[in-house]
Amino acid sequence: MLSMLDRRLTPRFDLKVPFVFCPMNTPVDRGHAAKSINISVRGVYFQTKQPVFVGLPVRVLMQMPSQCSGRLARRVVFTGRVSHVAAKRQGHPSLEVGVEFFYSEMYDR
Repeated sequence: MLSMLDRRLTPRFDLKVPFVFCPMNTPVDRGHAAKSINISVRGVYFQTKQPVFVGLPVRVLMQMPSQCSGRLARRVVFTGRVSHVAAKRQGHPSLEVGVEFFYSEMYDR
C-alpha cells in the first residue's frame, strides 16, 4: 500500500503564504484570511478558526509562489474543495484544513 507521500503527484513546499479563502457562493473580497502551512500547485494546507467541512466547495485567492508553479509569482483564484479537516488539538478552536485545487484563473483586480 502506498503512503500519502508516495501518492502525491506534485511536491509540497513548506511555505507560509498569506491568502484568502471563501465558500463558492461568497465573493473573494469577503473571504477569510489564512496562511499556508504547506502548498503545491494542486492544493494548500492551513489552519483556520472558520467552520468548514469536507466537500465544501471553496475559492482561494493567493499570490502563487514561483517555487510551486515554476513561473513568476502571480495572483490566482483557485476553485477547489475542502478535502481534509482535523482538529489541531483538544480544546483548541483551530482546524487544520486541506484544500484540493481543481482549476485556476488569473486575478487581475
